[in-house]
Amino acid sequence: MVAIEFPFAAELAFRLEEHFCDRPDSRWVLFRKRGAERFLLSGYFSSENDAIEEWNRLAMAFPEMPPPPPCSPVRDQDWKTAYREHFKPWRCRDLLWLPLWLRDGYAVGPEVTVVALDPGMAFGTGDHATTRLCAGRLLDCRDRWKRELEHRSVIDAGCGSGILAISAACMGFAPVRGFDNDPDAVRIARENACINSVGDAIAFQDAGLPDGLEQRSADLILANIQADVLTANAEAFLGSVNKGGVLCLSGILREECAEVEAHFRSAAARMGRPADFDSRAEGDWCDLCVQ
Repeated sequence: MVAIEFPFAAELAFRLEEHFCDRPDSRWVLFRKRGAERFLLSGYFSSENDAIEEWNRLAMAFPEMPPPPPCSPVRDQDWKTAYREHFKPWRCRDLLWLPLWLRDGYAVGPEVTVVALDPGMAFGTGDHATTRLCAGRLLDCRDRWKRELEHRSVIDAGCGSGILAISAACMGFAPVRGFDNDPDAVRIARENACINSVGDAIAFQDAGLPDGLEQRSADLILANIQADVLTANAEAFLGSVNKGGVLCLSGILREECAEVEAHFRSAAARMGRPADFDSRAEGDWCDLCVQ
């Protein structure tokens, strides 16, 4: 077996993610390099010829890709577990995301909410700034509504591995829903929910936008999706937030934030839904919170 790797900048990250979400049989895996807003595309193949053929096929979809980098031999192992090397524990305040294979024997305090995950090939390990920004907003809402969480609903739009929906359910939000247009992601999200004993507390759905929001509303909507998809569905998102609720939009590059905010401000005005806006940034990414 051989591996082929390519480092790339954040601007290409969501385009590649969208591409691979449409190909659940893909042998490519995306990682964020620890400590930097740089990404790594890794592929695992049975031979060098297969690797180069797949690279050339990918280059047809993304002309900016360079010529194939050198292949490296790897141990004959299940390539689908390669992501484990890059998935590390991450903590925000009293919320801890922990790889499932590290759960036994990992010391945590009594006041910590622990979410154990095996993300598999689904996107959403928590190692991306866009997911961490959403987690911060989720914790803000928990602190704001802490005496009534069992009556505060959450929708995780584009749920990936289910990390945000599961975190919300573990904190006590109810009801919680999540949807994604990738059936493999929805399957993995359900498995992760059961691992955390909240399988019955979350309704996951195989759906895209705007279908996933149809006939549904929530006090908090978390949408970690690329900017053009967010703006294309602005009215659907705004129309699904309960009065006094919060819409957290993530997956936005810093240079896109002003444009996304202007689009949502305009949509809110057209709908007669006055709202307050604020944004936070981490690395090359930012969120947009609509209250």
